[in-house]
Amino acid sequence: MTQRQMIYLNADLWPAACRFQGWAANDRCKRLEVLAQLVGRPLESSKEIDSGKDFDAVRKGLQELAAKLPLDDGGLAARKRVKIREHLRCLALYHPDAEGYFRQMVLDLCGGGPAENSFAIRETPLQHLIEDLSSQPVIRRKRNGDTYEASSDLERVLMTLNGRLNGATGFRAKARDSLHDMLKKAGLPCACKQCSGRDALPRVHAQDAQERVPTLVEVPF
Repeated sequence: MTQRQMIYLNADLWPAACRFQGWAANDRCKRLEVLAQLVGRPLESSKEIDSGKDFDAVRKGLQELAAKLPLDDGGLAARKRVKIREHLRCLALYHPDAEGYFRQMVLDLCGGGPAENSFAIRETPLQHLIEDLSSQPVIRRKRNGDTYEASSDLERVLMTLNGRLNGATGFRAKARDSLHDMLKKAGLPCACKQCSGRDALPRVHAQDAQERVPTLVEVPF
């Protein structure tokens, strides 16, 4: 691998996959096991991964492990689910039952319909509930009979959660936390000037890394 590819693997791809899969990022044996599966041969060191076909396979495989979505999805739905998980981790700083709060919010926004829908929203494992939120626009009908595309369930849940967390009267404002304060308390990456100084991890330009999938963080419930 090139130095840039090595940085991308160590600082982005592998940590993201570990957070989503629940692996320890410093588990070298697990890392080599996964990388070996992705390149299709045993590895004694990640330095044995070449910069061409090998790295392409590693990048694609780790992004799929992180997002649990195929790359041809464009990453849009994946990024929205990433942000929901990160918002939930932040919400847990301010609400004693962040998961219950989120489930009720999803029920209010998306639960209209048969009683079994409400049961599913309350009982489905949280990770699956987030993945099940539809990214397809909702077709609605105006009073005159015309139809139009409204925001998807995934977008509405994300926008509502963001507003309740970061709005002018949201949880963060009531706690008098800056965005930096909240992200650091939640153990999430912060891109503010203070956190992007000389000691910050090197960043990889999107054109070099192709489609970057943001860091995924498991919700601590």
